[in-house]
Amino acid sequence: MKTFQKSIFMSIVLCCLAAITFSSCSDDDNGNTPLGLLISPSKMELAIGGSDSALVLGGRAPFTVTSDNSDVATAVLNGDTLIVTGLKAGKAVITVTDSLKISGHVSVNVTAPDSLEFSNDSVAVAAGTTDTITVDGGEAPFETVSDDETIATVHVDGDTISITGIAAGTTSVAVTDKNGKNGKIAVAVE
Repeated sequence: MKTFQKSIFMSIVLCCLAAITFSSCSDDDNGNTPLGLLISPSKMELAIGGSDSALVLGGRAPFTVTSDNSDVATAVLNGDTLIVTGLKAGKAVITVTDSLKISGHVSVNVTAPDSLEFSNDSVAVAAGTTDTITVDGGEAPFETVSDDETIATVHVDGDTISITGIAAGTTSVAVTDKNGKNGKIAVAVE
């Protein structure tokens, strides 16, 4: 009888060990446990035309990248580096989503750059003559456009802007640097 009781006791112990083993295995990481997705930094301040990068941590490839306001900011993912570019002033949220539909976000604020400053904000020239103005600040190359080329034309060389009077009247010249910083010069032709 003792052998029978020992057999029953051993059977119960083995069943308990098997139950414990199987229940502990159900908590193992079988690859389906979602990993968190973090983007650092989670906030960016950009100028128009400026770019910044953030690190994407965690998640499972492949990733998708979207902007809730692609007129303001866009982004691309290069490995684990998210590169965000500001396009125009405003706010946008860039979202990175992994293959398990887990997302991370970056809040982006794009600001317009300060205005360019000039040696003079206005110029008066006679028809057929040229005057020059220097750009103070900003970053070359500069682009210039006369609002009315029948009144005055414009040429830029480095940071020097040459304005030539064509016919009597008033107009303005728009100047933009390589970073989108801009300014205007009032022109009067006598």
